[in-house]
Amino acid sequence: MRKGISIRILNFISGFLFIVFSVLLIMATYRSSSQYTEMKENTDDLIMLQQAAYDLQTGSDILTEQVRYFAETGDVRYLKAYFTEAKETRRRDNALAELQASQGKTTAYEELSKAMSQSVHLMNREYYSMRLTAEAYGHDLSTLPEEVQNVVLAEGDAALDPTEKEKKARSLIFDNVYRGEKDQISEHMQNCLNNLNEDIRGKQIAATDQMKVLLDREKLLIIGMIISSLLSMNATLVLVVRPLLKAVGYINNEEDLPEKGSREFRFLARSYNTMFHSHVERNKQLSYEASHDSLTGLYNRSGYEYLIRQIDPSTSAILVFDIDSFKAFNDEYGHKAGDRVLCIVAKEIQRSFRSQDHICRVGGDEYIVILEQIGDTAEDMIRDKVLRINQRLSALRNNLPPIRVSCGAAIGTQFSDVDTMINMADNALYEAKARGGRDVEISH
Repeated sequence: MRKGISIRILNFISGFLFIVFSVLLIMATYRSSSQYTEMKENTDDLIMLQQAAYDLQTGSDILTEQVRYFAETGDVRYLKAYFTEAKETRRRDNALAELQASQGKTTAYEELSKAMSQSVHLMNREYYSMRLTAEAYGHDLSTLPEEVQNVVLAEGDAALDPTEKEKKARSLIFDNVYRGEKDQISEHMQNCLNNLNEDIRGKQIAATDQMKVLLDREKLLIIGMIISSLLSMNATLVLVVRPLLKAVGYINNEEDLPEKGSREFRFLARSYNTMFHSHVERNKQLSYEASHDSLTGLYNRSGYEYLIRQIDPSTSAILVFDIDSFKAFNDEYGHKAGDRVLCIVAKEIQRSFRSQDHICRVGGDEYIVILEQIGDTAEDMIRDKVLRINQRLSALRNNLPPIRVSCGAAIGTQFSDVDTMINMADNALYEAKARGGRDVEISH
């Protein structure tokens, strides 16, 4: 009667099983890598296609901006800039071609194509306005693009005097009809983006589900490899069992497994370390995204609510910033320009305070700065920093009007608790804005 399986047979069986598990794990890892690559490509495609769609909107907005500048000033440079965008830069045409090349004639492409057609149709109205403006300012028509030269004015418009032609030219590109056309372009753009997001989202969900299956398989394979290693512990005590027992402590302490022992165990350690580091990095990224604003990179409201409860009121100050007339700016220049302003203001506030100061964007155009370990000269320092911020913002250009901020502050040495400080800082902000903005009020 046999007294059991010999160590040779056990090692053979364990070795065979280990080889099988190793091959399957490599295959699963390879498939996981391929799946990750697919998910990354889907994300990259979405970013590229969104940029193409935004480029069409940007091209249309640039044309509108230049024709309006021309109508307002009669400066031929704006007219030339208009045709440079339309004929040379060609953001709209390039964006449409890029989307067609990547997606084909999908629903998203059809929506973008409609936006393009609407924009091209709107150009006839803009040409007409340019002709009226050119005649109103007495420009030599022969020096202007042929699109403007070829415009035939209606008999009634041709008979208008220069002032009336100038007024007529402006009305054509500022009236409700023109705005309605622009709104339709924006609507088609939004429909295009919605379709792109929905399409990529479906692909990402499918890829994520497949990734979960692959990760579950990898877990099972790793367990199988561990079992196979334990079966041969009498023959591989030094190379397998001892490193494996020590590995338990490393895993419980959330540390890297040392790559020691047999070749098989080294492979296992590398696989675990790769997944462990991926897990740690992912958790760090999720934690960062949960506490930071995606637009400006500052702490968001969640981050602010955590930070504000950690400070010592007696040695701290709270500053509340608000951008003056930001809603009117958004209404006139659009949310894209508004986002640029939010980022600009965020950077100016960041560069004006210490690295240990906490700067948060808690919603809309409201920023909060938490100062800790302040000195006796905090009030003068705060006034000076707000003044410098407004000076730098007022000096900005890039086709933006001067930007101004108001600030309300509360210094903790004068209040008993954080909630009182916050309320007093808010009240101080209202007082600063009530004086016309671009001001700072410090509660006492």
